[in-house]
Amino acid sequence: DPLDGTSNYLAKLPWFGTMVTLVCKGTPTIGVIALPELNLTYTCLKGAGVMLNGERVFCNNHVTLQDSLIAVGFDSDTFQNHSCLLSALQALTSQVRGIRMTNSLYDYSMCMQGSVQAVVNFSTKVWDVAAASLMLAELGFIVSSTSGDPLNFDVDHIGLYFDCPIVAGTHQAFGCVLEMVKNAG
Repeated sequence: DPLDGTSNYLAKLPWFGTMVTLVCKGTPTIGVIALPELNLTYTCLKGAGVMLNGERVFCNNHVTLQDSLIAVGFDSDTFQNHSCLLSALQALTSQVRGIRMTNSLYDYSMCMQGSVQAVVNFSTKVWDVAAASLMLAELGFIVSSTSGDPLNFDVDHIGLYFDCPIVAGTHQAFGCVLEMVKNAG
C-alpha cells in the first residue's frame, strides 16, 4: 500500500505511511511498515521477529480485557446499516478500557508497541493488512478475519480487490473482541 491513511495524509494528520509485503504461496513472508511523520519503520521476516527502527520489538501481551484499548477502523461507506457498527462499538466499550480510531496503519503500530491490545478494521483490502498481519502474528497476537477465519492472501485465486476485514488481538482480548464483532454483524 503506497499510501495507507490517505484521509489522514490529506488532513495533515501524522497517521499515514507505506506498507510493503512479499507474499509467497499465499503467505506473507517479509513486511515493511513505515510511518514517516512519526519516524517509525517496522520490518519483519517470518520467523525472525519484528524490528522497529532496527531494534527488536517485544510486546506486553498480558493486559486484561478490562484494561485493554481496542483500535477500530472503518470507512463511512462500509456499513449500509450503521446500527451493526454501533452495536459492535457499544459491545466493545462495555468490556474494555477504551476505543481508539485512526483507521490506518497507525492502529497496527499501536498494537506492535503494546499500547493497544486489539485491532478491528472492517474496511481493508489485502494490501492494507498483509504486512501488519505478519508482524502481529510474529509478536504473538492472534489474527483472523472478522468472521474468525484465517486471512486469505492467495491473490492468484481470489484477486487483489476483495474485502479483507481483520481482527487481531492478544490472547486475553482476541476471543471476546471477535465474538462481539461477530454478534453485532
